[in-house]
Amino acid sequence: MRGSAGAEYLYTGKVPKKGQRVFLHIDYTNRAGDESHGRMMGIVTNVFNAPPPGSYALYKGETADPSVKKQPPLAGAEEGSQLARKLTREAAIKQLGGVHGQRVAIEVALVPGENKEHPRLDGVWRGTLVLNDNMNSVWVIDTLMLQPTAAAVA
Repeated sequence: MRGSAGAEYLYTGKVPKKGQRVFLHIDYTNRAGDESHGRMMGIVTNVFNAPPPGSYALYKGETADPSVKKQPPLAGAEEGSQLARKLTREAAIKQLGGVHGQRVAIEVALVPGENKEHPRLDGVWRGTLVLNDNMNSVWVIDTLMLQPTAAAVA
């Protein structure tokens, strides 16, 4: 699950591919009610198709297809994509690795040695990252859910 040692990382400017490694910094509230931070790593398990023009953003030179449903804005992007007004879709992919609203599926776990410090985060987590070009680090957590263990299912 942690990806092969030689696999490349997903980062801004890199087109997402299945098998790429991911590294996440997680901020959460611990059981004592204090802010805490954990580090997780894992892999990209699926790359979803880029959203069609007009669903999240219209890039320079694009026109909206009336049959495409406009999606609600991403968190922190209530005004829509800032780069879409300046770049073509191809230029955005070259600069960011994808387009505003694109998603990848991930599977992650705590960095080895952190499970004692962050027992609430211990286990395997599955979720999605979404590309939000209004953020400093464009791949942000969209969903993240702890997967049940065999003991919990039995």
